[in-house]
Amino acid sequence: MVKQAALLVGLTLTLAGGPTAAFAQGPPDSAALLSAQTEAMRRFAFLDGVWTGTAWILLPSGERQEVIQTERIGPFLGGSIRLIEGRGFDSDGRLVFNAFAVISYDPGTDRYSMRSYAQGRAGDFEITPTADGYTWEIPAGPMTIRYTGSAARLLPLAARGGLL
Repeated sequence: MVKQAALLVGLTLTLAGGPTAAFAQGPPDSAALLSAQTEAMRRFAFLDGVWTGTAWILLPSGERQEVIQTERIGPFLGGSIRLIEGRGFDSDGRLVFNAFAVISYDPGTDRYSMRSYAQGRAGDFEITPTADGYTWEIPAGPMTIRYTGSAARLLPLAARGGLL
């Protein structure tokens, strides 16, 4: 019982002293963090909207499959994050690919990251803005899968009368 009481007192003192030392300079300024995130996420603002264009994937057989890809992209949480929903349709109009992602920016690391969900899988990946889009990669054993999104290859959905 004495050991438990001593352990409890030690733990209480550690917890009481820990946050005081850790927050000696005060908690992070939420307004400053949100401002930095929102400013950085403007690099992706030109992608906001509903887009459609051609895309292709390599099947396990090595065959290249063409799809019509539709992307819905927009800001949330005051512009501090961007959401993307991607849907790919085959030539018969069947949905063959569906994905969802959240893009965010970390001012502490000066990096963008994307949490994506597709085909029953989820992952966290670094995403890099480019002059007209973005790139991101997935390590896949001895190779790397690279995705490149380019606004130059996309048209607003209304221009195509496309699928959603």
